[in-house]
Amino acid sequence: RIVPSLELALLTLLISLPAAALLAVRSVRRGKRVFSAVVGQLSTVGFVIPQFWLGILLVILFAVQLGWLPASGYEPFRELPMEHVKRLLMPLLTLVIPTTAVFYHFMRQSLRESLQTQYIRTARAKGLRESSVLYRHALPNALLPSLTVLGVQFGSLLGGVVVVERIFNWPGIGGLLIYSVERQDFNTLIACVMAIATAYVVMSTVIEISYRAVDPRIRRG
Repeated sequence: RIVPSLELALLTLLISLPAAALLAVRSVRRGKRVFSAVVGQLSTVGFVIPQFWLGILLVILFAVQLGWLPASGYEPFRELPMEHVKRLLMPLLTLVIPTTAVFYHFMRQSLRESLQTQYIRTARAKGLRESSVLYRHALPNALLPSLTVLGVQFGSLLGGVVVVERIFNWPGIGGLLIYSVERQDFNTLIACVMAIATAYVVMSTVIEISYRAVDPRIRRG
């Protein structure tokens, strides 16, 4: 059961973090006030919208009204790859929207703080292009707080997919957690909690190690 949940969690992070970085960089560019305001409002909506309500809206839109995607269920990727992808899209989108909003708010604030530092003013004084200043100098520094959020979000995703898996009948650890509570199967319940906690600890350890790769000051220290 942990594999389908990990699939949702990891794909959510792999999509949300780059998307939030691109949106944040574009929103802090000079002359992009309208874009920043629009994306800021949309990200606020994505941040506060309940996941169960968002999932139901996606089912109504894409499954009931348009008929593009199946409403729920799961098919193994090895047996039916295209059917697996179709059934994956809506639960993945339900998780990607709020997660991207969280990363966007943190990264935009971090980028704004980085752009006020002395080394950014020095880089601009040397005549570097704005894209080079943002992507090569400001963005790596702004990624540090986002890495911490990444570890927290990973744990939240594994624990929060309970609702999403229930809506879309996704056979992950969230569904097993609810099943064990309903049946008062405490052994399975403890195993699920331990699996989520272990994954969270492992991810936090990976994040701590990645700090050395992102921040040269830590490597030199």
